[in-house]
Amino acid sequence: MRLPMEPKKIAAPRIKMFLPSFSGRTKTCPDLMKYSLEMNANVRVSKPIEMCDHGDGNTEDAKKRKKNRGDDVLTGVLKGKPVVCIAFENMHMSVQKPVKFDVV
Repeated sequence: MRLPMEPKKIAAPRIKMFLPSFSGRTKTCPDLMKYSLEMNANVRVSKPIEMCDHGDGNTEDAKKRKKNRGDDVLTGVLKGKPVVCIAFENMHMSVQKPVKFDVV
């Protein structure tokens, strides 16, 4: 996947988002933990991304790359189709201390 570079113009608008994030429910951490994530970034719409296939897929190296990357299905679905691309610039994220989340 190749992201297009945009020439620098005026600064894109700055946004602030608060996103919930969860982890846990594992053997080492059986409780469900909730994190509060705050993200600040300048956002802009960019040109569509370009999906590219790195190799013909028949060589052993190409098969290993695809298996390791896990993107062969994604490339097959998106190849040649434009995808909306939103660029996040000057991003800052801060995550609060996790708290136990009770599922009702």
